[in-house]
Amino acid sequence: MLDPFEAFYRQHPSPFSAATYADALRMTAFAWRGTEYADGVRPDQWQNHEAFLSKADDVLDSCPGPDDFAWRISDYRRAANDGSIEEFQKRFEMAWAQDRYNIDLCRSHARMIMPRWLGDDEHDLEVFARRAADLTKDRFGLGFYALIQQANTEVGDHELADTLCDPDLVKQGFEDLLARFPAPSLVNYYADMLEWMEDEEALADLLQSRFRTIVPQIWYGDTREEKIAYAFDTLLDAAEVVDSRSA
Repeated sequence: MLDPFEAFYRQHPSPFSAATYADALRMTAFAWRGTEYADGVRPDQWQNHEAFLSKADDVLDSCPGPDDFAWRISDYRRAANDGSIEEFQKRFEMAWAQDRYNIDLCRSHARMIMPRWLGDDEHDLEVFARRAADLTKDRFGLGFYALIQQANTEVGDHELADTLCDPDLVKQGFEDLLARFPAPSLVNYYADMLEWMEDEEALADLLQSRFRTIVPQIWYGDTREEKIAYAFDTLLDAAEVVDSRSA
């Protein structure tokens, strides 16, 4: 599957094509590594992992383009492999400055600065979520706070009690987003977050007033069927609360 990316890079060398190919190589490296803990990864897997990471760096460096957003993002992503949160943060800031309203960039960054990866403690994520919301409030209100916090709901045993997440800010953030962009996907993100926060009353309110469509890809699970089942289980719990109100 790498052949088209390499052909694009070879035929049209540029910071963008180099970044695209480098990202594909980096994904291949991690596919070789797999998801096992380090002591469960075979030597041949480590060897291929390192080889593809090295090739990705060579490709990216062959066409430097710090003003190209794709190149800047790829350069930021590879900083995660160095293990230095200072350098990772520095490269993130350079990429983020080029596209301040890029929520996908902020959500992926929020995951990487959790203590499970490069972060020191729960303050890293909370401080970043609040800062991101403040810098984008002109367009999204507190929306970035809500979406950044929601991005991590499926990470391991990550629970509300382990964080500094403010449920009131989360709910206000989703309300700000829905006032601007009343999309089914946002309602599903909201429901997922309320389930994670164990706020059954607010989830019941959402089900009663605005939840009309399941968007499977937003829910937890390895397959579409598992995602839909998870969503149904969540909504059934909320439905019980709704029913109890009229009993």
